Amino acid sequence: MSAGATNTLALTDASGNTAMAVFNVTAAVVTLIPSSAAVGQTVEIIGSGYAPASAVVVQIAGTVVTTSPASVTTDGGGSFLTFALVPTGLSGSNPVTAIDSSGNSGTANLNVTAGTSGGFSFGTASQAALSSSAQTLNGAGAPSTTIPRGQSVKFSFVLQSSTGSGPVVWAITLQQGTTVYNIVNVPTTISTTPSTITYSQLIPAGSAAGTWTATIQVYASNGVTPLGLTVLTFTAT
Repeated sequence: MSAGATNTLALTDASGNTAMAVFNVTAAVVTLIPSSAAVGQTVEIIGSGYAPASAVVVQIAGTVVTTSPASVTTDGGGSFLTFALVPTGLSGSNPVTAIDSSGNSGTANLNVTAGTSGGFSFGTASQAALSSSAQTLNGAGAPSTTIPRGQSVKFSFVLQSSTGSGPVVWAITLQQGTTVYNIVNVPTTISTTPSTITYSQLIPAGSAAGTWTATIQVYASNGVTPLGLTVLTFTAT
């Protein structure tokens, strides 16, 4: 049987009666955004054609990598979306492979290029401040992980550097499953003094209910080099 091709199933009983059926097996597919990135940069990994509600392991150049969120599971349609940093020591073309618990595997090539930090380095304390402070709020500004459709959800997080100050760009990607509803990018500055950012987004009344994700990313001033990342989830009702 070949994945992604037309297959024929034939059943024959003891009397020689035969029944046949033709069906297609969908191949697992991996898509990378961007498909070229430098070491330390964040890559968005989108998968489709996998088994529904299945755990997925991601490998880059044959090595299992930590993803964000750390636990990757396909939705009811066999799709998933996650993020990973390009590991050190890589260059040129490298395979990014995602394998589910049923053995379905998809691969895409990642071109690892030379890159710069954009002139400002995010310290470990900054990532801790981002991930520990990030939360979703309801329209009244109270912490909540349940937001009715047709109302606004607010995302709150802290920007803070461990040393120095400089320009950065923060971004929020709002999506349900693999459907992206909005991406916002805002340039700002960061310093050792914590700064709380709050962004409000309307959840369309006609959008899908269920689990939504908001991926919060911080980049250097070039808008490319990743400095921090955290993922929030909430339920749209």
